[in-house]
Amino acid sequence: MPEEAQGPLVPFFLDYEGLAGQPYFQLAGMAEEELRQLYAEPFFFRAVRVREEHAAPDERASRSDGPRLKEEAEGAVRPAAESAAAMPRVLARYDLPGKPPFLVARRIGQGQVVFCSSGLFSSWNTLPRTHAMVIFDRMLRDLLLGTLPVRNVPPSERCALPLPPDAGEWRLILTRPSPRAAAPPPTELLEAGYIDPQQRGVVLTRLLWRGMYRVQAHPAEATNPRQADAPATGSRWETLLAVQGLASESDLTAISGGELARRMGHAWEELPPGQMPHLAGAGTRSRPLWGWLMAAVGLVLLAEMGCVVAWERWQKASV
Repeated sequence: MPEEAQGPLVPFFLDYEGLAGQPYFQLAGMAEEELRQLYAEPFFFRAVRVREEHAAPDERASRSDGPRLKEEAEGAVRPAAESAAAMPRVLARYDLPGKPPFLVARRIGQGQVVFCSSGLFSSWNTLPRTHAMVIFDRMLRDLLLGTLPVRNVPPSERCALPLPPDAGEWRLILTRPSPRAAAPPPTELLEAGYIDPQQRGVVLTRLLWRGMYRVQAHPAEATNPRQADAPATGSRWETLLAVQGLASESDLTAISGGELARRMGHAWEELPPGQMPHLAGAGTRSRPLWGWLMAAVGLVLLAEMGCVVAWERWQKASV
């Protein structure tokens, strides 16, 4: 119970309708009724009031009376739209009049901050004593995952890889996975450039073979960075890319006959029960035609031989 509380306590709860639209609070394999019961467990006694800004720039523009005021408001909307990603987002609310925020997230610089308007002690709520505490575990894992660069990519023709901000005149080497275990891995030189207006990087092409792709940066004065001992003698930066196949390639779900017929079109033929398929394929259908052709060739040869014999007899008779 809150130590600072004076008078009767009136606990309040989380608003489940506000939680339903956030992926943090959706647990795989749990029905909606089970989620309602899960988030109805914690009682809240105290919370900090969060002030929300409801007047958006476009609303102010719509309330403008004259054309001049509208133009000024539209000019103010442009920078506001550019910074829309940095505006606070309410992730969860309390089940109170006015729906005050419980969790608010905001991007600051390259990071993201999540503010909880209630504490994590018994004097504020009973959240740590319930299973609903799992929401903070999911949020922490997701925030940590968001700080890691994406290094698992599907097979593709092109992949842009950003370079560190302090990248100078480096000599970049790409080492591809070896197609054979005994063969040395193939390497190639890369050329750095701008992958967007503010970011330098390199573009990797033909990432079609599964495996690990290693990109190494060596000093520009390196003599021969292609040698095997180059990474130990002067590598300044190194990163790995794992090229993996799509998850759909490993999907072993059985396909229905109707879906298979739709995909194969005219090549699909469904046999009635008990009838054996023709294993010879299309060759059996063309066999009668080949027989007639062979018979025609034989008749032509016989006619030719008959003509030759008749010609020889006519010459002997004329002599």
